[in-house]
Amino acid sequence: MRSRFENPIFISNWIAAINEDPAFNAATEWFDGSILLSDGHTNPWIKIYNGQIIDHLPHMPPIGYTFKLSAPSWAWDELVTGTPFTDLLMGGKRRFNGPEDIVEGANMTPGIFSLEGDLMSAHRVIEAIYLLTDHYREASSLMESAQ
Repeated sequence: MRSRFENPIFISNWIAAINEDPAFNAATEWFDGSILLSDGHTNPWIKIYNGQIIDHLPHMPPIGYTFKLSAPSWAWDELVTGTPFTDLLMGGKRRFNGPEDIVEGANMTPGIFSLEGDLMSAHRVIEAIYLLTDHYREASSLMESAQ
């Protein structure tokens, strides 16, 4: 299956939805940086300034990125099926069924999504990262229902 990040219509619709979101605008109002996204196959780059995605490329430019959000393609697909981003980002277990869930390292599972680069900047805009993934889910669902 081709990566959604390789589809220019998906990227265009996704960015438009993000830029129209007042919560994203507020969360990134003072952010001047770029995010490299990775699904294991493609590495699109987005530039954010003054609450808007102002530029994007299908690859990382020579100037690099502020931080990177990456996961295998199946994890991005999990977002589309409804798995909460928190469950994919944070390691461990948040839904316990009994004592076996908290003994012998069962809660030591690493997260699937990872952040790298300037982690201070990433955490300053963590709400925006969640919103990016929410809009990824919505744009993917809209694209798939239109086909």
